[in-house]
Amino acid sequence: GLERGGGGEGGAGGGLKLTYGGSYITDFQIRNALIRDISLSLGGFVSISVFMLLHTGSVWLTACAMLEISISFPVAYFFHRVVMEVTYAGILQFLALFIILGIGVDDVFVFFDTYMQTQGAGRRGDDETEAD
Repeated sequence: GLERGGGGEGGAGGGLKLTYGGSYITDFQIRNALIRDISLSLGGFVSISVFMLLHTGSVWLTACAMLEISISFPVAYFFHRVVMEVTYAGILQFLALFIILGIGVDDVFVFFDTYMQTQGAGRRGDDETEAD
């Protein structure tokens, strides 16, 4: 409600106090928070892409990995909505975007590093068996 401040304790007497609430205002605030969070997640997506490019040294591998991670978002949502039949999607479910992104990037780093380690190890092993 609206309250008009009197000339009491603190001052000039022309203060106006406004309080608000309701589902429309709450939905509006949630939508604004989601839009802000999505823009921040896109910034995270770009920074992770740059870091992955620096780590792998390959534009092709980085692009394919980020495409693979991006494809996993609709798959996860389909599983959540259709298979599990959960119709509610709150703010906590949107945090899953960061979890999926983190797991996907971690997988790419582990696979890439493992490949690089085994590539060198395999060559040395082949040379030793040929010398015998």
